[in-house]
This record gives sequence, structure tokens and C-alpha cells, in this order.
Amino acid sequence: MKSSFERYPVVRTAMISRCARLGEMGNALLLFDEMPERDIPSWSAVIAGRILNGLFSEAISLFRVSPSPGRGAELWPGRVPELCVRSDCRALR
Repeated sequence: MKSSFERYPVVRTAMISRCARLGEMGNALLLFDEMPERDIPSWSAVIAGRILNGLFSEAISLFRVSPSPGRGAELWPGRVPELCVRSDCRALR
């Protein structure tokens, strides 16, 4: 059941994070895929969710296609997803 709040990116991003924390990555990815416009927090949430659930390769793959300066994003402050991937993927060592 969809609520009227789901049209707001911040709400949908919170739902993505919540699903990921509950181990429901299928639902998190569905919410992400259905977003009409994805922002930095939504990309970060879905990448972090994959890392949280041990899906390291999938997180790196998604990071590689995420917008960044020179790849379709004019404003990508702080390179948040890159830091997320670097810090959380230390478990691969």
C-alpha cells in the first residue's frame, strides 16, 4: 500500500534505509527503482544498504553507475557514496 508521503524523496530515502536495516533489500531496491528523481541521500542509502547486507560487489557496481561530477551530476558534494563504499568495504580485506 502506497502512501501520499512516498512522493517526497526524503520519505522514500528513509523507507529505503529502513528496509535495508531490516534485511529487505528487495523492497529497498524496488523503492529506489521507482523513484522518479534520485538524489545524493537516496543513492547513498541504497549503496549503504547493500553494504550493510553483505552485498559488497553489488554496492561497488551501483557506486560505479551513480552520478558524480563528470558523469551526469553537476552537484555531488562531499563524495558521500564514495566514502560510504570505502569505509564499509573494509570488511573485504
